[in-house]
Formats: sequence, C-alpha cells, structure tokens
Amino acid sequence: MTTFAETPIVYPDGQENVETPPPTLMLNGFIPKQVGVRGQPLPANWLNWFFRELFRKINRDRVTDGNGVNSIGTNECFVTLAAVVKTDPTKFIHAIGYKTGSGVPVMQVLSSATLTLGTLTATNTPVNGSAAANIAVRVVTSEAL
Repeated sequence: MTTFAETPIVYPDGQENVETPPPTLMLNGFIPKQVGVRGQPLPANWLNWFFRELFRKINRDRVTDGNGVNSIGTNECFVTLAAVVKTDPTKFIHAIGYKTGSGVPVMQVLSSATLTLGTLTATNTPVNGSAAANIAVRVVTSEAL
C-alpha cells in the first residue's frame, strides 16, 4: 500500500508536517493572485494533509493472508471481504459488513465453502479454515453514505 505523510512530525518552530486547512479555505479554496495583490501561498502542511487524504482514499483495497492483519484501515465504513485458499479456489468466503467509528465491524457472511470468519477486531479480519499463509484475503472499505 502506498501512503503519504503518515508519520506525524513537529518541527522546532512548532509547525506540524500535516495540518487540516481552516474551514474557510476548505469552503472557498485558495485566494488567487489578483492585480497588485499576491495570491495565498500553498503551505506544505496543507498540501501534505491533502495528499495524505487522497492516498488514504485511493488505497482502501487491502490484500493480506488469512490472519487479516491491518486489513481495515478506515473508520465508519462499509466493508467487503473476499477470501480464497490459494491452492483450492473451491474453499472461499464472501462477507459484507459495516464498521461504526473505530469499533469492530459487524459482518454478514453471504456465501462460504469451508472458510469461516475468525474473531474480528477494529483492524483485523481473520479467516479460518486453512493455514493462514495459504489464504488470500481482500478487504475493500468505502466511506459511509
């Protein structure tokens, strides 16, 4: 997974590397250059925030093994899980669910053959039924409506 500016840094002068732009900027955008007036500069911390949010939205699709470690990185989202035993595609599971806040997702198995869901956590979606390394798990999350 590709990420951007996920490490929080506070510089000696107190600035942070990532800062959410103020609400007025989010509503109206940056002030363009006008006759005789310099436009508003694009601070690095706002650009870092923008690119981090963009990369997070693009990279919601995660692939892991049967342990499902860090397969859900989004809060307040719909979750779709598909898993298959790599050497025997007749062993599979397909489930959907919803994650409220940063809690544990509530999942409903739509169809399965041999594989079952393990104990879910806020970030992990384990799948049982074969050696974890032999199971491919794909989790897709999307924002709530």
